[in-house]
Amino acid sequence: MSKVKAVAATIVFMLGAPVSYAQGPPVTFPQSQQATNVLSGVESTSNSSILGFRVPCEPGPMYVACWAEVPSHNTAYFSATFPSPTVNSARKEFRNLVTTKYGPVSKLQCAGKFSETVVNELVEQWKDSARATKNAVVDTD
Repeated sequence: MSKVKAVAATIVFMLGAPVSYAQGPPVTFPQSQQATNVLSGVESTSNSSILGFRVPCEPGPMYVACWAEVPSHNTAYFSATFPSPTVNSARKEFRNLVTTKYGPVSKLQCAGKFSETVVNELVEQWKDSARATKNAVVDTD
């Protein structure tokens, strides 16, 4: 099939029209390029590379950091950045910690990213924001 016919067939297929109007004779590949051989090659290769495209196996650990404001102390409390499977579990744990040690929380925010550096940069932004609202900043390691 020529490139023009292949492009036309793709466009027609995407628009939902019957493909038979745009197709020519079926294309045959040499035995080494048969679809079954290509797929069987994918099954035997590593999960990190499929047909030349890099596919991550697992995203790795997620890093989480939280902060909470206790208005009665005019203070913002910040957690350290730590690995956690979910942001929600970290949020609940941090709220419990701050409420138990320092008092009722009015604002609480947590962020989870797959990069510890990105989370640390976000924490610095949060701290700058807390300082701008005249809150004391306390790290709760």
